Amino acid sequence: MFSNKKIFQIAWDCDGVLAESHGPVLKAANKKLSQILGKKIELTKSNLNTFDALSEKTYELTKSEKISTEIKEFWHTPEILRISPPNPATIEVFKRCQSLPNTSQCVITTRRFQNRQITREWLEQYLPSINWQQNLFIRQESDSMNGEEFKIIHLKKINCMIEDNTVTVTNINRDRPKCNVIYINQPWNKLDQDKYRSQFRLDFDDSEGIFKKILAIREKYFSYCS
Repeated sequence: MFSNKKIFQIAWDCDGVLAESHGPVLKAANKKLSQILGKKIELTKSNLNTFDALSEKTYELTKSEKISTEIKEFWHTPEILRISPPNPATIEVFKRCQSLPNTSQCVITTRRFQNRQITREWLEQYLPSINWQQNLFIRQESDSMNGEEFKIIHLKKINCMIEDNTVTVTNINRDRPKCNVIYINQPWNKLDQDKYRSQFRLDFDDSEGIFKKILAIREKYFSYCS
């Protein structure tokens, strides 16, 4: 029996975990690059083998820092992110976790302040039974910290974080060792061959594996609390 005072806290990243934002970002990037270069450009998810791959590919194609910077901003453009499709597997797991007793869930994202409203609307569309005014952590307009610093601060009381960013996973292991990580496999982290981090890896579409891992972390947490 779980103590009524103990709550297992789960946090989810947004882009690359709950939201497949690479789809609309790549569509917009391909359209712009095709217009600029006068030929059809078809960058796909498999081309994003690092977090900076889109801007690097853009520079490789155009040799223009200006265009590369403009296309990098697509990752932060509200109108583009608004149409991000959900990841069915992680959305399913989030919903399954809602039925777990003594469990709370939130989203902690490095998205910028201008994406607050569309992020809330997106979450309300696919996960409508959560109070996203309270359970969405996204940077304020006045925040001077970068996205990684913001995440680490808000992970202080989190027991389990589902994340796809290698840098964030590394920072959590270093600065928030009590926070267990589930490291979601995506093309942009496939070059990370670290043996320690590989222990936390699960495929982005492995709903059963992700849920079972959360249950195992949760059971361990409550065994310590009893």
